[in-house]
Amino acid sequence: MWWNVENLFHPDIDSQNPDREFTPEGMRRWTYSRYRTKLAHIAQVVANAGGWQRIDIVGLCEVEDSACVADLCRALGNDYQAVHYDSPDPRGIDVALLYRST
Repeated sequence: MWWNVENLFHPDIDSQNPDREFTPEGMRRWTYSRYRTKLAHIAQVVANAGGWQRIDIVGLCEVEDSACVADLCRALGNDYQAVHYDSPDPRGIDVALLYRST
C-alpha cells in the first residue's frame, strides 16, 4: 500500500525546519487533539485496508519526521516497524515505510 498522508505533522516546532504553519498558533491551528485524530484515522484505514489480512508493507509520504512515524506505529498497536528517510526537501516533508513485524 502507498499513501500520501498529506502533512502528518506534529504541532511542535521543529528546530531544523520551523514549520510554524502546523502549530496551535499557526495558520492551520494544528493542535495535539487534531494530530491524534489524524493518527487515529490513518491507523484505521491502514488496519482495514487488507480486510481480514493486515497489509504487510505501507509506504508513506508527507510525514514530518521519525517521531510522527513512531506515533503512527503506536496507533497501529505496535504491529509495524518503520524505516524513515529524512529528506533534504526544504519543506521538511519526508517519506517512510512501515512493515509488519509479526
